[in-house]
Amino acid sequence: MRETQPCPVGYTPQHLDFVPAGLEMWGFSSDVRFVKDVALIFDSAVLVERLGIQLNSELMTTPRLRFADARIRPLMTLLADAVNDPDPAAQLYGDGLITAIAARLFTSAPEAGQDAKGLTPRQFKLISEYLDEHLPKRIELAELAALVGLSQSHFSRAFKASTGMAPYRWQLDARVRRAQALLIGTNASLEQIAEDTGFADAVHFGRTFRNITGTTPAAWRRDRNS
Repeated sequence: MRETQPCPVGYTPQHLDFVPAGLEMWGFSSDVRFVKDVALIFDSAVLVERLGIQLNSELMTTPRLRFADARIRPLMTLLADAVNDPDPAAQLYGDGLITAIAARLFTSAPEAGQDAKGLTPRQFKLISEYLDEHLPKRIELAELAALVGLSQSHFSRAFKASTGMAPYRWQLDARVRRAQALLIGTNASLEQIAEDTGFADAVHFGRTFRNITGTTPAAWRRDRNS
């Protein structure tokens, strides 16, 4: 876009742009006081490996300016917030968001009637045991998918079909369950339990615990010990 050659697509607030690799692009603006944006750079080879599906070549090579997508934009906002999150679960969370964004941008819509199949009992056992054994470490989506021989995209859909939740949420719930065991089985402080279960501090632990259980760790412990 240039001052003498404005964008042919009308301006809309909070719009999205996709620029294929190698395409020369110009930008022009006037009377702008504040700009906030999120930029994602995709490697097509990595996407093919990560998604494990055929990318739509037309979608990968066609510029899209000032378009809106009610699903992509919230995912990008969540991803921007997750980038600097020290929580170990943020790794799985971010991987899942990136996979969802790329699939939305570069794959064709699935045919009607194609429902995601869940993991087999053996696959689910492998994954659940792996997550439990590696708490509270950061775990990448690629690790879990490789355990059961699936692409990351396929694994995410299969895991959610089996459990009703994303892998990162399963890991987060598992950490809270371990914290509950420590709350009733030990006299450890909330600060120590937070550290042992991978939370940044007692405040982060308390906020997450309350979001999942509806009560604070201290109140939960008091109710169980009364």
